[in-house]
Order: sequence, then structure tokens, then C-alpha cells
Amino acid sequence: MARRDSEPSGYGSLIAIGIVLLLSALVLAWASPFLYRVRVERSQLDAAREDRAFEEKAVSLLRELDKSSQGETDRMLQWIPPEGATLRDSSGLLNPNWIRKQFFVDSPLKTLFRLGSPDELQAFRAKESLSNDARRYERYFAASDLARFFTLDSPLNPNTVDEFVFESVMGRALGDAAEGTRWRENLRRLRSEGKVLKGEAETRLWFGGVWDRAKAFSTWLPDWNVNSMDPFLLQSVLAFKDFAIPSPEAAFNSLMSIRASRHIKPEDLRSILHIQPDNRAWIYLGTESSFWTLSLREASGRGIELVFRKRSEGSEGGSFQILARRYFHA
Repeated sequence: MARRDSEPSGYGSLIAIGIVLLLSALVLAWASPFLYRVRVERSQLDAAREDRAFEEKAVSLLRELDKSSQGETDRMLQWIPPEGATLRDSSGLLNPNWIRKQFFVDSPLKTLFRLGSPDELQAFRAKESLSNDARRYERYFAASDLARFFTLDSPLNPNTVDEFVFESVMGRALGDAAEGTRWRENLRRLRSEGKVLKGEAETRLWFGGVWDRAKAFSTWLPDWNVNSMDPFLLQSVLAFKDFAIPSPEAAFNSLMSIRASRHIKPEDLRSILHIQPDNRAWIYLGTESSFWTLSLREASGRGIELVFRKRSEGSEGGSFQILARRYFHA
């Protein structure tokens, strides 16, 4: 009997399975970018929903703060936020973007330098674009000191800002380095004439046609509130050589004694410092706060920060105006 040749058992099935796998791989390869895009878009939508939810909670807290304090600094400092929320007074901290290098030369603030020098800091700020990333300054200050003593939320004050930083900021704001130089000369002239910008009207008049751009990052208010400054910062600033305060250590002790029981008032500050009305300490030191940061964070790290300030007198709306929002994702 003749022998009948036959295909190996299951060979056809293997070919079919192979074809199916190959087609599946081709389809998956074609669809992968689409599926990835869908996942990314879904993730972005989820993040956007989280951001909105956190913002609603933070704005609700801001309304609560407005209602309980009416924008009064002493009542804001006494406000107890709920768990997961913090309120930080930006008027009690140093802004490494703006502060004059001389404070790190002629006061105990020089001990904050970890590396580099005040001259290097000034050159760095004049050259680099200023931002809200504190890590840029870790080349000069320890991360723990940046978190405790510094803020990037307080605005620029033409009365106190480092002139070379002012040149850089104005040059970038106006899109013209030559304009930045011209504004530095304007600032030098203002200071050489012994003038100080007092109030919004004077500040708006001085900035003139560029006020619409400058008002977003500038102020005329004193840099620091003695009611909320860290004791080390307050003690150091009072000892700043240019202020020539007769007894800085005694002034510090008197201010801290008052702070222990109540809010320091302008008349307290005048009677304690024993300095003339034209002393430049008055453009740095005050008794009110205008710029704050409200943070709302979960244990996972997700949350939001609202940077806000008190509205000018006569402005419509509540006591506060939100200047910036920062979102944090786990």
C-alpha cells in the first residue's frame, strides 16, 4: 500500500497563530501613540480637575480670612488656618531677587551666605532672569535658610531695590536692555535727590507710561513688617550700618517685648528707633503687611498656593487681590 504524505500535526494552527500575533503587534504599534495620548490627556484632565478643586477650597479660605480679619494685619497674623493650610506673611521675609547686596555686607545677614559673596549675588541677579524658583539661590544660601528667611513672593520696591536688579527687571519688562539702563539712571537720580516714592499716586506718576507693566511687580510700601519678621532678621536689619540706629540691641529687645503682648504700632516704632524722619530705615521698616501666601497641601504633596495682597483703599471687591497661583501635583 502506498504511503500518504501529510503535514506535520498542528502546523497550520501555528501559522494562523503567528499571523494573528503579527497582526496584533502591528495594530498595537499603530495604536500605541493614540493610546498614550489618551492616557496623557486623561491625566491632564484629572490634574486640571484637582487644580480647580484645590483653588475653590483655597479661595473659600481666603474669603473666610477676609471676613474674620477685614484685611487688618494684626488679625490676619492671629488667624488659625485649618489643618493642611498655612498663611505666610511675605512682608516679614527677605526677597533674594530684590534685596540690596549691602545688607549682606554691613549687617549680621552676611552670616547667611553659604558660598559665594554679595558681589557674586549681585552679578548673578543682574545677568540671570529672575524667577520664582528658590533653588536658583542655593548656590549662595542653604536650602533650610531659604525656606525660613526668604520669599520670592514680595514685590519690587523702587525705594529699596538694588539698582542693577532694577535695570535687569525693567529691561526684560520693556523688552529693551537700553530702556532698563535708562530706568536705572532714573532710579539713581531719584535717590541722589533724596526723594522717596510715597503712595500709589506718586509711584504711578514716576513710572509714567510704563506703569501698566510695572504695577504688576512693584510697590511703594515698606519691605518688612516688624510684627512678623523672624527675630534673627529683625535683629540683623536693626543693626544695619546705614540705618545708624543709636541702640539697635535695645531697640530689638523693646520691639520683641511689645510683640509678646500686642501688635506694634507706628508710634511704638518711632519712639523706639530714635531716628529722624528722613532716615532710610523708614522705607524698609513698617508695622503693616500687604503681601501674603496662602498654601493648601495634602499629605500626598498635592495642593495650591495663592499669592495675594491687600487691595488699595477705595478699590472694589474684598480686602484681597490674588496675584498668582501655583499648583502642586503628587
